[in-house]
Amino acid sequence: MKVLLQETSCYIVFFIFPLLHGAYGLFENCDDIYRLDGTKSLTLTSTTSLNSRNVTSCRYTIIAEANHIIKVMCKLKFDQEDSQNCLKKRFFVSVDGIVNLHRAQNFCNRNGTTRVLRRRSISNRLVMAYVSKTDLNDDNFTCTVTKINTQCECGWSRQARIFNGTNAQMHEFPSMVALLSLTLNKVFCGGVIISDRYFLTGAHCFNEEIYSDLNQIAAFVGEHDLSISNETIYTESYELEYFIRHELYDPESYLQDYDIALARTKIPIGFNLAVGPACLPFNFPHNAFDNKYVYAIGFGYLSYFDQLQASILQKVSLKILPANQCQDSQNNEKKMCTYEQSKNSCVSDSGGPLILNIRGTQFAVGLISYGIGCGSVYPSINTRITSYLDWITRNLQNESLCQK
Repeated sequence: MKVLLQETSCYIVFFIFPLLHGAYGLFENCDDIYRLDGTKSLTLTSTTSLNSRNVTSCRYTIIAEANHIIKVMCKLKFDQEDSQNCLKKRFFVSVDGIVNLHRAQNFCNRNGTTRVLRRRSISNRLVMAYVSKTDLNDDNFTCTVTKINTQCECGWSRQARIFNGTNAQMHEFPSMVALLSLTLNKVFCGGVIISDRYFLTGAHCFNEEIYSDLNQIAAFVGEHDLSISNETIYTESYELEYFIRHELYDPESYLQDYDIALARTKIPIGFNLAVGPACLPFNFPHNAFDNKYVYAIGFGYLSYFDQLQASILQKVSLKILPANQCQDSQNNEKKMCTYEQSKNSCVSDSGGPLILNIRGTQFAVGLISYGIGCGSVYPSINTRITSYLDWITRNLQNESLCQK
């Protein structure tokens, strides 16, 4: 995924934060959201947004459909005397679409001449803002915003416990979903984002009544450390509209066949550097991935007996075993065995993905299903995603998935 370089200089940090202090109050009277659904472009001006409302600061959030990026071209002209030291006014652009403008690029146009800036968003969301601590003046800007259809993107990582695993790097796995019980205030299962409205998880995750009440669960994305509420700006929670379990799944069966479910969020998941879909193995439908190493990830228990649950997202590298090496009578072609000595997935990791890295792209090839204990001598059993690609596609509502 291409990322535009940001303009920076050594003094910026001293000026940005005082100007944006109490940012939400700054935009209380001018905080606009524009959706480009069915519209290719729009024009924003200081005349229509600032002067007409008699305000000095305004924020603009532009959202396009999935598989689009946003291109913006702005002409800025600020009053030279007031903006000479950049303490009183700036124009911000967040190509990452972060509403609090954290790490946004900023411009102050010291010399008073017209400045032209061009930027492209990283995903389908872009945020801009004009912030001034002075009264209305002769400053003016005009921005033309255009959406561009792009080839689909999936499987990116911001970095190119599970039993006896290690901490994942922050946002190393953007597709990770943590299913949280609001009643118990705990993560009970994982999941993997496959589009801006859907994620995959285990069918058995919804077996218990407390976990099947959609009013009592939430899907968290962009999370890294559950013990710190403000550790990352990318964490968001989403309510679920519904979930679909495979029609052949039997919660009473010890075999746990067809252990796969598709969940839909009420609103689209916002993609950025730290949140996005994993690729599905559409181009590898008959590949068993034997002897390949995958990452199992989750917020599950670090110890089966101590019932100690991870607060930091865990990862562990496991080997996919050929079917003839999996000593499990319940194994079949729709499942895959994974094993590594003294390492494994554990309770509450269920439904989380097995991530295979192919040429720098993250593919979800399995879903954690079940095992005997944690870190035992027995392999874990996982749902093989290639066996369910048709089922997944059939149950999406007019949603297309990225195929790489």
